[in-house]
Amino acid sequence: MPLFWSPERVANAATWIARGRSAAGGPAIDLTLGLPTFVGDDRTALYEAARHNLGLYTTFPFFQHLFMAMGYPHEAEQMMNGAGGAALSERLLDAVCLIGGAENVSSGSPSTALPALASRS
Repeated sequence: MPLFWSPERVANAATWIARGRSAAGGPAIDLTLGLPTFVGDDRTALYEAARHNLGLYTTFPFFQHLFMAMGYPHEAEQMMNGAGGAALSERLLDAVCLIGGAENVSSGSPSTALPALASRS
């Protein structure tokens, strides 16, 4: 299951999956996306909760390289230097998590990729 994918990465993956499926002549494939979700009204507290909960991932080279490839070189460099959860900027967290009040999360940034996936199946 993809984790920490931005909407752009999900859209690209949907295109690649459709291309491969078409070439192979296989059945439709569903893609499930793991979205860390933090719901509440205090965005500062939510970002801190996200950093606390997701900080472990910053220690793994796979995720460091993933964030680098996704266009977060400053954050990835901080991860490689041992910054832990502090390396997760609000910009990065907004790209890979649903963060905010219930009304905002339902229309949050990563969720914009889901209709694109549904239309390709």
